[in-house]
Amino acid sequence: MIATALAVLLTRLLVPVERVDLVLRDGWPRVALQSWLTALAAAYYVISWRRGGQTIGMRAWRIAVRGDHGALSLRAALTRAVVALFVPGLLWCLVDRERRALHDLAAGTRVVQLPRS
Repeated sequence: MIATALAVLLTRLLVPVERVDLVLRDGWPRVALQSWLTALAAAYYVISWRRGGQTIGMRAWRIAVRGDHGALSLRAALTRAVVALFVPGLLWCLVDRERRALHDLAAGTRVVQLPRS
C-alpha cells in the first residue's frame, strides 16, 4: 500500500497537471510515461505473486499462483509477468489439459483454487 502511494506520488511529480499537454503529444515524454506505468503494473504483479501468490482480485476469487516446485521465485514471477504482457496466451487454456496459459507454461507456474477458510 505504501509502495503504491509512493509510486503515484512520484508519477504526479514527474507529470505536473499544468503540463499534461506535453505528455499527451507523441514523442519521448509519452513513451517515458507509458514505460513507467507499465513498469509499475508489472511490479505490482511480481510483488504480489512473490509475497503470497495472490493479487487483490485473486484473493476475492480464492485463487493463487504457485510454482511447480512450491513458492514462486523472483525469476518465475518476472517471466510470468513479461510473457503475459507481451504474448497473448490466455486462449491456450482451452487447449491445455491442465488449463495453464502460455505465461504459466513459460514460468513453470500454475493457478490453484484455495479452500474456503
